Amino acid sequence: KADKTEAIETAREVVETARHNMNNQTRIHRAILRLLECESFEEFIESITADLTTFLDVDITALVVEAEGDKIPHITLPGIRIVPEDTIDKWMRGKTILQQADICGIDTIYGAGATLVRSQVLVRVDISQRTPPAVLAFGSRDPHAFHPNQGTEQITFLANVVERLFRSWLMLGN
Repeated sequence: KADKTEAIETAREVVETARHNMNNQTRIHRAILRLLECESFEEFIESITADLTTFLDVDITALVVEAEGDKIPHITLPGIRIVPEDTIDKWMRGKTILQQADICGIDTIYGAGATLVRSQVLVRVDISQRTPPAVLAFGSRDPHAFHPNQGTEQITFLANVVERLFRSWLMLGN
């Protein structure tokens, strides 16, 4: 009887995880379609920093780019957070994706919204060798929305699409 109860509970957890993954995949697909619909570079940046928040059901989204001073080569639009050189490498510690649970948000990334952020995922965006390092940051008020053991395939795919769209908009090639 105990084995049967355990098997039923395990099956329930598998179904719940599958539903959650399918829901996340649908959100990622909708977000990508929105990014593909952008008709200007300005709209693309705005979509990254505003629309992705809604589509991905997070509390705040930021595009963080390293730069000397307050100017980013190729990009002069609002909605992008600028950090000093080597900041992203310090944050990412050699990883492409960093997922953190039960944290306090970083002002440098989220600005005034940092006090809301209790978990986050940072994903490196390698646009080209001619552009500075960048990350997409997604913050949630739920301290367990993101955690280190979570799968990263879907968010990695989104970052890969963003990289390619950046190259296209900036006419950089690979």
